Amino acid sequence: MSTEKIQTYCAMCTSRCGVVATIEDGRFTRVDADPDHPNGCICIKGSAAPEIVYSDDRLRHPLRRTRPKGDPNPGWEPISWNDALELIARRLLDIRAESGAESVAYGCATTAGSATDDVRPWLDRLFGAFGTPNFIGPGHVCTWSRLFGSKHTYGVSTPRPDTENANCILLWGINPQASDPVSAGRIAKARQRGTKLSVIDPREHTLAKKADCWLRVRPGADGALALAMLHVLFDEDLIDTDFARNWTNAPFLVRTDTGDLLSGQDISVDAGKNSWVVRDSKTNRAAIWDPETGFGDNETVPSLSGSFECPLPDGSTVRCETVLDLLRSRAAEYAPEKSTDITWVAPEDVRRAAQMFATERPSGYESWTGTEMHSGTLQMNRAIQCFYGLTGQFDAQGSNAEFAPAPSNPITAAEFLPPGQTDKRLGLADHPLGPSRDPGHIQHTPLYRAILDKDPYPVRGLVLFGSNFLVGHVDPKGAAKALKALEFYVHVDLFDNPTAHYADIILPASSTWESSAIRAGFCSSQEAFAWTQAKTPVVAPRHESRPDLEIIFDLAARLGLDSAFFGGDQEAAWNHHLSPTGLTMADLKNSPGGIPFDTNTTYRKYSRPLEVDGSPAGFATPSGRLELFASAFPAAGYPPLPDHVEPPDSPLDDDQTYPLVLTSFRVIQLIGPQNRNIPRLRSRQPDPFMEVHPETAEAAGVAEGEWAYLENTQGRVRLRTKINPSLHPRVVCAPYGWWQACAELNLPGQPPLAENSANQNLLIGSRHIDPLSGSIPHRSTRCRLVAD
Repeated sequence: MSTEKIQTYCAMCTSRCGVVATIEDGRFTRVDADPDHPNGCICIKGSAAPEIVYSDDRLRHPLRRTRPKGDPNPGWEPISWNDALELIARRLLDIRAESGAESVAYGCATTAGSATDDVRPWLDRLFGAFGTPNFIGPGHVCTWSRLFGSKHTYGVSTPRPDTENANCILLWGINPQASDPVSAGRIAKARQRGTKLSVIDPREHTLAKKADCWLRVRPGADGALALAMLHVLFDEDLIDTDFARNWTNAPFLVRTDTGDLLSGQDISVDAGKNSWVVRDSKTNRAAIWDPETGFGDNETVPSLSGSFECPLPDGSTVRCETVLDLLRSRAAEYAPEKSTDITWVAPEDVRRAAQMFATERPSGYESWTGTEMHSGTLQMNRAIQCFYGLTGQFDAQGSNAEFAPAPSNPITAAEFLPPGQTDKRLGLADHPLGPSRDPGHIQHTPLYRAILDKDPYPVRGLVLFGSNFLVGHVDPKGAAKALKALEFYVHVDLFDNPTAHYADIILPASSTWESSAIRAGFCSSQEAFAWTQAKTPVVAPRHESRPDLEIIFDLAARLGLDSAFFGGDQEAAWNHHLSPTGLTMADLKNSPGGIPFDTNTTYRKYSRPLEVDGSPAGFATPSGRLELFASAFPAAGYPPLPDHVEPPDSPLDDDQTYPLVLTSFRVIQLIGPQNRNIPRLRSRQPDPFMEVHPETAEAAGVAEGEWAYLENTQGRVRLRTKINPSLHPRVVCAPYGWWQACAELNLPGQPPLAENSANQNLLIGSRHIDPLSGSIPHRSTRCRLVAD
């Protein structure tokens, strides 16, 4: 037997684990952690890679629909790659000529849970050069507030915690043991050296059981909890007042007559457009802050507290209060003792968690989907960011630090998008500061409206690399209606799925293990951020499948976009991307385990002097400071201070027809609506299930292991019952994404729109969405439990 070991990385989830693939007699048989890689790790999903590669369910050939959409039998017939690509290019070009490039949308599966992260930038480059601004993805549901909404507070995406140097770690709505095994490993090492751990989660997962403090928050009440913890900082003098005074807009004055920040131009015609006012504690007079020039002197000491009658040019005065005082008052409304009925968390636990984070310094936090999938998610995350910000630890060693990445040239090349196209992006009018603006994602509801109602213009074409609208997103019935009406739809994937059932052309994609890619920087530590690696195929593409990147380059050639794709030369494209590192693809192939780039993190970069004039760099916000009061929000109609937003369909309402709150969680073997057809992964959880408290199950007449229904006004789903006594009696938890059968284990599938479906999204409507991000209450929807 011949055996070959190939160093590579697993691209199947956000961890991007460094691994070693084993090839025996030409067959891919095993995956192990690479001990020499900064992200050396492996989980059951990576271990199951050979089963995925050799699955009999793989799509084998390009397919063309021969029967009308909506027909139970699409009448798929094989088509050659050349004919498929020529047809796709011709239809897309025709649509662009007739209706504009914006009439074509494109998208991909989540980059956190699939290998599309390796090709997503190239996909953006392709369709940017084509001319459409309409990318559809799940980011507005699961990551937007922490990665892009946070820019309204920090000026950047929320940095990852520097776990290796932290004395306290706070996990808020994230379980790395199920979603990020590399981070979980780093947390385990930190715990061994004595690092404190707090977990905020409705469900007591393994890390919560081992934590120093676990807060069993009510799903959807995290904003109230964050404000309660912020109150503790105020109440117990745990605010970093020097940081608040010098590096946040805490001392900025807010007009009591309008609720707006007092601008420099309100008091002086000579002030710059972007300038604000503070009260100088030394002179008791107004002083103007301009992010370009500061206070104009080095003498001003801004007051953090107190009312102030500020003189105006016309001789009148306006009464003002500081941002910090207003935030203090807001937080006091949610003092732990006042908000316990909202959060379902004991006041003493709230105080202990806040004290631990503020005193066991340096401390860092990480949040994810638990704080994202709600109708008030932006304000929820803003409250968390303000709590963290006032501890004064931003970008400090051992806290949430911006690690220095390996340098690279950008791929997405936004400059290819023609002028004016960005303003046509779907949903931009509804969410002017949301995902449609930054980073440029559209949401599903505006897409369906454009397809069905041609509002604000018709969308006639759709190209998806992965993705499963009918199981992975809310309103699956609306998705089916829109996809049925869509004129031309191309789906690229490893496996068929219910959404692809509506496609006109299906293209078989190679798996990540059959594809090449490069990464200039991994995640979760400085060493990983500086690591650059090429991923070469460990096995040849199966059947007639092709790697995603090859499909993208082939489409570019047929769409007349060769000049944007290096004349079709993938190696030249990769070398362009790598150029700032001084490395080439050939260098990386000669060092398959990866090459570290010589870079080091500098901390508290906002305080570093600029080379131009020596002034501090500041924060990348309009004020140049960490913004507790989001200065861009009032003009767009959004509240500038964080607040708890109670869901419109609240479990605190008097009507208790649907008394339970449905939330979701991850299990390590599954990500979203995929891979339940793989025996190794399905065997660990054969049936779709929910976890309920024993009292809740007993009241409904449901026992452990029995099938039961969750239902509300939107619909009903059928799941197997697991008893979990650690849950709140009014909370039910269930992983989403069930639809696939597993033939090897003789386990049936669950059609996503059927009577006995396990598709949780049938319970979640799109009426109540976050007004800024467009996120939906996937983790805080009311329901009731009914025996089968």
